[in-house]
Amino acid sequence: MLTIGTARFAETERELIDSLFQAAPTPVGKAKRYRNKIHLHRLNGELVGAVTSGGVIGKARKLENGQTWYSYGDCELLPAMTLSESRAAVEALAVARSWRGNELRYQFKESRHAAA
Repeated sequence: MLTIGTARFAETERELIDSLFQAAPTPVGKAKRYRNKIHLHRLNGELVGAVTSGGVIGKARKLENGQTWYSYGDCELLPAMTLSESRAAVEALAVARSWRGNELRYQFKESRHAAA
C-alpha cells in the first residue's frame, strides 16, 4: 500500500481486495511504481497523476496516441498539500537520491505486479 498525504493507493489487486475488510480507510486508487516515476490511477484504471523523479507530484493522463501527458496541475485523488508536505511525501517514497548537475533526482522501487 502506498500512502501520499492521507490518500492510500493499492499496488496490487490483492491489496485492494484485502483493504475492503480492514478498519483502515479504503484506497482512493491504484499505484504503479517505475524506477523513475510512480503512476497514480483511479480504481477504474484511468491515469490521473504521477510522482516524477524530479520530486514533482502532479497531473498525468494518457493521450489518444498512447503517450503520457504530465502537467503541474493537482492530482484530484490527493489532498491539498504544501510544498514542504509534498517534498516529504516524495522523500518517503524514494529509495535513492542522486544529483544530475544541480538538480536533485529520486528513484523509486519498481512494482513487481501491474496494478492497473
